[in-house]
Amino acid sequence: MQPHVTLVALFAACARRLASVSLLCLFTTLPMNAESTAARLQASMIWSPESPGGTQAYVAFRKEFDLAKPPASADFHLFADSRYLLWVNGKQVLRGPCRFNPKRPEFDSTDLAPHLREGRNSIVVLVHHYPATNGRIMRHEPGLTALLEIDGNEFLRSDPSWRCSPNTEYRPSPGAWSSIPDVIDGRVRPGEWTRPGFDDSAWQAATPVDGNTWGSMHARSIPLPRESELPDVQLKPGEYPIAERLPIELSTTDTRPWNYPGGFIGKWMWAPGAAKTVWFKTVWSNAGFGVGQGCDLRVLCDNRFTLYLNGRPVATSDDVATGWTGKLDVADGDVITIEAEDLEQGDHSAGLFVSMLNGGNAVLGTADFLATSTPPPSDWKTSPELSGFSQLSPTNVHPAHIGPAAGTQSFVLDLGRMAMAYPTIELEADEGSVLQLQYALRHVNGEPAETYGVGTTYTARAGRQSFVAADQWCARYVTVSCLAGRVKILGFKMIDRRYPFERVGSFKSSDPFLDRLWEMSVNTIECTSDDAYGSDARERNEWVQDAAKASFNTTRVATAGPGINGTKIHSDPRLLRNVLRHAALSQIDDGSLLGTFPTDRGREDPHYIIEDYNCQWVEALKTYFDATGDKHFVREMWPQLVKLMDGFLKQVTPRGLLLAREYTSFDNPLAYITCEGATINSFFHQALRDSATLARAIGELDQARSYTSAADSLHDAFNRHFWLPDEGAYRAGILGEESLAPSAHAQLLALHYGLVPDEREDSTRRWFLAHYKNPSGFHCGSNPDSAQMIAGKSGIGMPIMFHWVFHELYRMDQPASDQEVMDQMRSRWKYMVELQQDAGTLSEKFVHADGSGASESCHNYGSIPAHFLSSYVLGVRRQLPAAEKQLLIEPRLGDLTLAEGTVVTEFGPVPVSWRRESDRLEFTMEIPQGIDAVLRIPDAVPASLVIDGCESSPATEGRYQVIALTGGRYRGRVVLR
Repeated sequence: MQPHVTLVALFAACARRLASVSLLCLFTTLPMNAESTAARLQASMIWSPESPGGTQAYVAFRKEFDLAKPPASADFHLFADSRYLLWVNGKQVLRGPCRFNPKRPEFDSTDLAPHLREGRNSIVVLVHHYPATNGRIMRHEPGLTALLEIDGNEFLRSDPSWRCSPNTEYRPSPGAWSSIPDVIDGRVRPGEWTRPGFDDSAWQAATPVDGNTWGSMHARSIPLPRESELPDVQLKPGEYPIAERLPIELSTTDTRPWNYPGGFIGKWMWAPGAAKTVWFKTVWSNAGFGVGQGCDLRVLCDNRFTLYLNGRPVATSDDVATGWTGKLDVADGDVITIEAEDLEQGDHSAGLFVSMLNGGNAVLGTADFLATSTPPPSDWKTSPELSGFSQLSPTNVHPAHIGPAAGTQSFVLDLGRMAMAYPTIELEADEGSVLQLQYALRHVNGEPAETYGVGTTYTARAGRQSFVAADQWCARYVTVSCLAGRVKILGFKMIDRRYPFERVGSFKSSDPFLDRLWEMSVNTIECTSDDAYGSDARERNEWVQDAAKASFNTTRVATAGPGINGTKIHSDPRLLRNVLRHAALSQIDDGSLLGTFPTDRGREDPHYIIEDYNCQWVEALKTYFDATGDKHFVREMWPQLVKLMDGFLKQVTPRGLLLAREYTSFDNPLAYITCEGATINSFFHQALRDSATLARAIGELDQARSYTSAADSLHDAFNRHFWLPDEGAYRAGILGEESLAPSAHAQLLALHYGLVPDEREDSTRRWFLAHYKNPSGFHCGSNPDSAQMIAGKSGIGMPIMFHWVFHELYRMDQPASDQEVMDQMRSRWKYMVELQQDAGTLSEKFVHADGSGASESCHNYGSIPAHFLSSYVLGVRRQLPAAEKQLLIEPRLGDLTLAEGTVVTEFGPVPVSWRRESDRLEFTMEIPQGIDAVLRIPDAVPASLVIDGCESSPATEGRYQVIALTGGRYRGRVVLR
């Protein structure tokens, strides 16, 4: 057992410690010869002469070679733009690369020795050149480069001796923002092209291309993903393991020549009650994703309809069988209207069907319309006003859904948990039979629900065959359908592909709800993390706020990543480092960083640049530095930081305030409005403070003084222009020359980011506490209701905002505010947890009692509570930079009588247990060796602390009894007031 030490002794020991100790060595995994490897790869880029850049293609590359004996080592390095699948001797080995900006591509490395053999061997790479806009891929030139080193010596590299062909079963995919739908046609498979001995003499020689089209290559900076077969895939209903039910035969009498993407899917609906003429209306919102361009739209009506866009006639039809199918471009705020007539004089045979797809994703359906049978105002086709219109009802006459033809057979699989997975399937089929897999997050009322994209489509040749999908999908449920012909499924596997986190942390308490909340929070982040902190199942984008506030704060308390030679990197920071670097690479001429990356959203998108995310990038860089001591990376990012901050400083007005667009978050009354806003200035103030700290860390002292001076000036301007003495609160901002009333967001972020002087803190907190639970608003991409939200003192309504809410409640440091955190978790997350057990993950938005309100049931915004349950309830956290090697252990139990588990820290796992009986708290803990800790027990009776059977002499600090500990195991008890 380590001896107890006094607080004075602990502080003296800290003073003797070096000011900065880099922890970079804990997770540096780059090969020693990475620079040489990168240069050789850069000089060895090849492509297909048949597939020009800018035209989507799947191109297969082959290289066969002989080995006299199996090698001891066979280091294989490769990179492809846009993505690749690798087979060695017919076995799928790898897929990649890690998502990248073409300014800094990263190559993958793996040891092929286990897959090579004496004699003839083959390396085959399928490269998908994807020139469309995508959430993970940037438009660029196509190319492949590869290098094989046998027992330390270069053996081969990509060159014109490689054969290539775009003519395999992998056909061009439709546009998609997230997972890319596979269109695989087994009828055109040229034979066993992934195996040795395949005759590729009809294929062409690869053509060298200029590797300097890309920036300098680097070794992959994060570990390769972990791939594992999901072991608990079961058939629904009945929950039978699929392996016990194979083979499964599906067939349909439908003989239509099904073409990808498989058709429109939607519902028939009509206005409530009988009505001869009905007016339908919706106001389009692209939700900030630019998904309204080039949409495929289908409208059917029993009997006659005319479709309008902003009052302009688009289509008309009175043929219920064919309706109208065509293209439509829509933008935020567009008014889509339909005037429909039931020629059977208003009986219940009437019905309307609307389905709009973009990139294979359903973006608009009949249920998105409202209707009225009362003649609307004359401007109803152009006005965004929806009053007088009401929700539709399903029709009783028409089929509930349009989709695959009647007679189609299908089954639904439960994967056992939410996964980022791809299928590999063995089957027997008739020529031209079509199998489709559609992926869903949830299973509601006996049906799969929340589906993004049309999934995987396979057209079979005759006989026995197999296929593997080229992209993975985030899903809990998979619907497998036979769209045409006959298919017998002989083997079915789902391969989960994710970042190789190991779950080390845990949480268990006297409240099972909080236990489930912690588990679902961590699960949400684990299954959306593959080659990045992909924020959610739908988009899989990198966003700075999402990565730093939701994802990293969750994984840092719960998981470890793989290190060198079997070691673990606890609180693994590498995905955070990646998102910081990707953001920096996205920087544009004015210094701004893009809102999401690597991607090509375009300036017309409202999330192309998010100003407060730019500020949060600096904050996240400081978070990364505190966790690692990695000065090298700070210096790498320094030019981008200076350029970013210079751009912001040029936007400071004569009032001394930043003029920029507000955002965080969708419930902010000023989101998307350019003004001198309180929240954007709060973020900017923190960015200045953090810039100064980082500048001092790398010796940029003049910059440090400049940023400190600018932060001080902003602090003064903020308090001079925003403070409202009569309200005892800060105004939301200044819009032009209009001074706005206070908002909950303004108070919260001013408090969090240190803009509130001591004498104003109590008043600001009171205003915040009085209003943050008010009903909130929501807007995405635009903000037409800002004035009403401010006038109504709109509250906090998004899970992500509780990152700041919980921090502020805990900073209030009162038993009541500690309990408030518990109460908010139980009330706000109640239905998200209870109603989404089918998903096992959490949502972007809060869920109502009837199940409504949810958006994306696997989104990192919902995971916010996990960090606080571990760091504040279990009470283990780091307040100083990791180089100080010190932990704070301070439980805030609220009304819990038991809280135990393991909190992961940069120093290793810290198991703790807190048990309260009557007025006594018993505890155990284990502090990693070499680490100091400050134990702070709230609301304890002085002089009642006993540790390891010995009375201790803690100091009293406010509501706390405080004592310093060193590494070791401890058991203790204390009497509570």
